[in-house]
Amino acid sequence: MRLNFKLDFFDAVVFNGAQDAKLVAYERELDVSHVPPLERRRLSRAAKCAFDLTKNIAPLDMPIVFSSYEGEINRCFELQNTLAHGELISPTSFSLSVHNALSSLLAINFKNRSEISAVSAYAPLEYALLQAHLMLKSGAKNALVLAYHESISQEYFDESAPSCMVCLLVSDGENLSLSQGEPDAKTDENLLVKFLQNFDPKQKCSWQSADKNSAWRWDYEPSSLV
Repeated sequence: MRLNFKLDFFDAVVFNGAQDAKLVAYERELDVSHVPPLERRRLSRAAKCAFDLTKNIAPLDMPIVFSSYEGEINRCFELQNTLAHGELISPTSFSLSVHNALSSLLAINFKNRSEISAVSAYAPLEYALLQAHLMLKSGAKNALVLAYHESISQEYFDESAPSCMVCLLVSDGENLSLSQGEPDAKTDENLLVKFLQNFDPKQKCSWQSADKNSAWRWDYEPSSLV
């Protein structure tokens, strides 16, 4: 199966100590100054990434796909620790811990009444684009894709790996293609990080990645709009 898209916008944010030179290029201070102060206080790091990445997309009135393997997993661990100590859980933290909270915050802030989807997948960007493809074939002019990976950072287990979010705005076209094939023996440890290590919005590029269920081939040809 081969999916074709026109890439209208791309950006990414990496945090928590990237070492790879390609990843370091995406480290920056997050800008959420366009979010009202009362709402800004509620934003987690992941939500701030989303609002920073989408601040130049206007109007944000389109279907949204948020995809992540584990979501904001550190928030979930903190909630469990709070319960384990017999303490009261913050209603705000609890309500924002669900998998679709981030895309819902975007929809509320930008008054976006289009369809939103939340996907949980080991290959977050690949399966998010599958969902975006269905949205486009159902009549949407474009779709916003946000794929997120958050490394576990707890006292008893620390991945010591960077966290990141990728933002793609796609429509019908053929300068970005994704092919899904049969799985091979090798499974990549972090497909979202591998995307950032191989993708360059300014030049032609191709690479392959794999999860336990599928092998994926990426092909990209830049255009003047990206």
